[in-house]
Amino acid sequence: MPTVEEVIRVARDLHPLFTRERHPNGVLFRRTDVYQRELSGKLADTDPGLLREREQVPLPLEAPNSFEGGIALPPHLRVTGGQVNIGANLRPEPLSLVEPKDVFYERPRYAAEIRGGSAYLLGGGREWSSAESVEFWYWPLPTALADADFTPALGRISAEVDLPGDPTMVLAYMLADLMASRTDEMDSLNFSGQLAREEMDYIMRVTGKGRATVGIVREG
Repeated sequence: MPTVEEVIRVARDLHPLFTRERHPNGVLFRRTDVYQRELSGKLADTDPGLLREREQVPLPLEAPNSFEGGIALPPHLRVTGGQVNIGANLRPEPLSLVEPKDVFYERPRYAAEIRGGSAYLLGGGREWSSAESVEFWYWPLPTALADADFTPALGRISAEVDLPGDPTMVLAYMLADLMASRTDEMDSLNFSGQLAREEMDYIMRVTGKGRATVGIVREG
């Protein structure tokens, strides 16, 4: 994975006005941290199983987990599904994820609501008594870029980007688009079109999917 310093160097090379004096590394560092979460979300939308991780919780629930208080899940971008394990010789049942507005309506046998970083099993202990464990599949939250990895006085950023594949060019064009929007002399020039193409190409390369939904958010 590239470091943020490497990405910033590539982005600055795209135009002579992209100097450190005009666009401090700190601004680009923080925007990269935000954008890698946005881009990870687009990967999850395109292929939910690509980076799927699992959290298995034994049943019946034991403290600190409970039906009323929920099950605390690892830091995640989103929960994409799950299954309920009935026994060694029985096929697992699917776990349905229910929107909060639908919890009081008729629902599948095994269902859960995801809210505030926790999962709430719907029903009571009797409804789940035949299950041995419940498994949640989730897309992990990218590791935040730590401030400790940024040394402003030296202009050094040792933090690595937490994205699959090689995201160097899509991140570089994202920063170029940001710097162009912050440069008065570049009112007639922006990198949004190239950013959209790089983002589409990156998502297709990583997921192997032929189509993806791309949306560009510019910051002034």
